[in-house]
Amino acid sequence: MGLSRNPTPGTRYLRPSGGDDQPQLQAAIDAAETGAISEIVIHGMLTIASGVTFGGSNYGMTIRGTSKWKSGITAIAGAETATLLTLGDGTASYNGHQTVKDLKFTSSVTKTGGCAISINSGGETAKIENCSIYNTYDGIRLTGGAAAVQIVGNDIYLYDSGMRDGIRIDYTGTAGYGTQTWIVDNDMYGQLAASGVGINVLNGDALHVRGNSVVAFGTNFQIDPNQNHTPETGYYLITDNIFSDCGGSYNVYVNGATYQVSKPQFTANHIVYAGLSATAGAHVVGTNLNGVRFSGCYFGQNYGGAGLLIGTAAKNVSVQDSTFVGNSGDGIEIASGVTGFQIIGNRMISGNMGGGVSITQDYGIRYGGSHSDAIVAMNDLRGNATAATVGTAPSTNSTVTGNIS
Repeated sequence: MGLSRNPTPGTRYLRPSGGDDQPQLQAAIDAAETGAISEIVIHGMLTIASGVTFGGSNYGMTIRGTSKWKSGITAIAGAETATLLTLGDGTASYNGHQTVKDLKFTSSVTKTGGCAISINSGGETAKIENCSIYNTYDGIRLTGGAAAVQIVGNDIYLYDSGMRDGIRIDYTGTAGYGTQTWIVDNDMYGQLAASGVGINVLNGDALHVRGNSVVAFGTNFQIDPNQNHTPETGYYLITDNIFSDCGGSYNVYVNGATYQVSKPQFTANHIVYAGLSATAGAHVVGTNLNGVRFSGCYFGQNYGGAGLLIGTAAKNVSVQDSTFVGNSGDGIEIASGVTGFQIIGNRMISGNMGGGVSITQDYGIRYGGSHSDAIVAMNDLRGNATAATVGTAPSTNSTVTGNIS
């Protein structure tokens, strides 16, 4: 059918043509770049054999569907490695705002590269809202350092073998400094491939991750910088999320082994059911990692090891008011040489306080060797299968007091 009649000034309505819809979709986007239209509405599923790009403009654009289940874009033969929709040219800075909402992105061919949506702006703002994304290799990529990005209320399901990341934040060069990114209330499901990451943070600044359910990726949430920023990569708030059923080593992984990670704050997250091949529910590691805090979190039934592994050379890690229940290793395991940690006011127990889980948590805290400059206080360590703690507690410049065992 092609282009429909346009009863609303400034709006372009698109319908499937029965062939490759890339030309009509790109033509509508080009019109939006010039300011000739401000809104594109898609009825039904367009099919495209190559991607489309909004190169950048001082004019805003909204591209939306009528239903995130029934209207949107399907990749067909020719688009196996394509990014279906790119916003921005990655270099120039514009003042326009782009909104993508109520659309379905999927593929009728096996995707071996690309993603559903790439935000590649040099300074614009963008919002991805209430979309559904299926089997598009990566789901959403942030690569160009947009001034503010909101990814809100989307369904991202990457089932096929070879799928990678649900949301991938990789602001190139120094573009991540000064960005603001909100990832809020998304439902994300992987397919247990060890290489896939639900939310993969490779760099950036001022990140808010809240209210997401991230399940069955290789790693469900990861901060693993690929460059240093000034100031350092970090200032992240990760709050009220569920990270569950990882297929790889960890539900949550924070790596400061090579590049700086500063002050990520994990609050009221559920970090649960790490798979049998996992090493821990959460793992924080590295000499460049500084000031990680877990507060009010639940670490439970992580089958592959400890609830939380504080790894080699990590420093200034704080764990407060959290619960560690029924992990197959220990509640918290601390590698040798870790210093400056605080473990205060936590509850650690072998069972699940009434839920009937049978796995056993050996120790509340496992000290891995020499530790200093630490506080371990007011923790309830009763009920672990073997003992409250194992190893040598920190003594140099340290306080270990008020713990119940």
